Amino acid sequence: YSHASENIGNLRGPRYWEAMTAVYRECHRVLRPEGIMVLVLKGFTRDSKYVNLPAQTAELVESLGFQKFDHWARELWSLSFWRTLQKRNNPDGWDERLRFEDVLAFRKESEKL
Repeated sequence: YSHASENIGNLRGPRYWEAMTAVYRECHRVLRPEGIMVLVLKGFTRDSKYVNLPAQTAELVESLGFQKFDHWARELWSLSFWRTLQKRNNPDGWDERLRFEDVLAFRKESEKL
């Protein structure tokens, strides 16, 4: 991508998922059988609703031939500036899952003989 606005992290909806599918396919292509890919992801809110990016990503990655073999939820030491504001400005709409990041470990499935 040539412009910051086209950075994958700035894409939304189908464009984001298309780009990430290409990234994960390439990871699958270059890993040897039984190779490991570890992702660190955080959910977020959009329109005051929690979006479970880790679960959505796991579903995509598994559909591409990876098997999830481990998962950790790590509590963040401190919240980002934006999450701190969000919690302060909307305490009733705060979702405690925003205090965590997920570490997901996947293994490339063995090549079928």
